[in-house]
Amino acid sequence: MNPNQDQGASEEQLASQQQSLGDVQVQGDDNIFNVIQGQVITLTQTKIIQISVDEIKTRELNTTSPYKGLKKFEPTDADRFFGRDQFLGGLVNELEQTNFILLLGASGSGKSSVVRAGLIPWLQQKWGKSFVDLLLTPDQDPFEALYGSLLSRGYSQSQAQMVRASNTETLSDAVTTLKSPEQFWLIFIDQFEELFTVSEAEKRDRFITGLVKLSKDWAKDPLLKIVATMRADFLEQLDPAPANRLARITEKHRPLITQMQPDELRLAIEQPAAHHGVVFETGLVEEIIKEVEGQAGCLPLLQYTLDLLWETEVQDGGIHDRTLNITLIVVWVGCGGHYSSG
Repeated sequence: MNPNQDQGASEEQLASQQQSLGDVQVQGDDNIFNVIQGQVITLTQTKIIQISVDEIKTRELNTTSPYKGLKKFEPTDADRFFGRDQFLGGLVNELEQTNFILLLGASGSGKSSVVRAGLIPWLQQKWGKSFVDLLLTPDQDPFEALYGSLLSRGYSQSQAQMVRASNTETLSDAVTTLKSPEQFWLIFIDQFEELFTVSEAEKRDRFITGLVKLSKDWAKDPLLKIVATMRADFLEQLDPAPANRLARITEKHRPLITQMQPDELRLAIEQPAAHHGVVFETGLVEEIIKEVEGQAGCLPLLQYTLDLLWETEVQDGGIHDRTLNITLIVVWVGCGGHYSSG
């Protein structure tokens, strides 16, 4: 990498620049307008204009780590989530075609993150105060998980109580009763495989049947969407009834999130630091990419390692030279390699 180039995104707009995001053609501007099926949508593009290291170092230094470590990405982390623009664009397109997406991927592939820190902030930007996101993981009782999600979104206990009925009509009844006509609802079920590993069998079956009914009942309403993430190795669990009915309605809408390419990994590594006014020692990013590329499920460990590197620099005061260096041994547990400093 040329040491006189970065890493960071330019603050200036370049109207002539174009970047392809799946089926979406993006112009190089902060607010990107694209027409999909007659609708105008807006995407925020990660601008990748190369600027000098010196310019990044003139930005205000923020010593708080921009990396997540082993914590989940959340909707509030949109400003530190980079590298998945192309997949996010495809996911937006997919959501225009259906009201139920089953997003598949290996463990640690980033399927949850792209929804939490990518899709949800995009929908929040588009719909504003009309947007309602209900996030849940099934756990032992998916209906109870939905109850908690409704409470977290400001619904009263008396309003949310109805989902504890836990029958096949519950989900449709809840949407019909609680959703205002002008609201856009996204029901996001993360770690869908928990329905088969943790949840009670009877409640699991009623919940899945209810999801299928909800999808069919609201098929003509563009203001209700369901997105679920599931480990790809659990796909066979959709064969027996009633899960096979869910398999049929999602058959054409099961995007598979794959490993990040080197240019995507570079964005995920460099951009968060650049936004905090910090760059990487020449050659360090290439070394990290070399270790991570082609290693399934390493994204959480990548975030952990970058967070560890950052915090070490902060603790020893090295962060004030605005450069992250190879100053500690980093072991990629389960990723097939390590690198160390002398």
